[in-house]
Amino acid sequence: MWRFDHATLSAREVQIDLPTATAAGEEVETIVVEALRGQRIVTDARAPDGYQLRSSNESRPGVIGDIFGMRRYGQPAAIVNRGRVISIEIPPANRYDTPAFVGWIVGGGG
Repeated sequence: MWRFDHATLSAREVQIDLPTATAAGEEVETIVVEALRGQRIVTDARAPDGYQLRSSNESRPGVIGDIFGMRRYGQPAAIVNRGRVISIEIPPANRYDTPAFVGWIVGGGG
């Protein structure tokens, strides 16, 4: 899991301690992510201030764009709102992974 900091325009990894294995028939277990403990997270696709995550696989340039090299390599994601686009720089080890949205930290979650 990665957390994007809008103040520094950087992404950093959030460590999650996951169980190594579960037995068949075990009940679902809630995992607390310590780095986010006490934060309010909303899972709406659109943030309260209007931003949304857009990943590069959502906005393909089409056949003509592919032919003329209009893809944006190394730009897997951005947050966008009313024409403003803020690219999210993914650390090199994960550069080619496709980001998936989890939620927005709101209400003073720094």
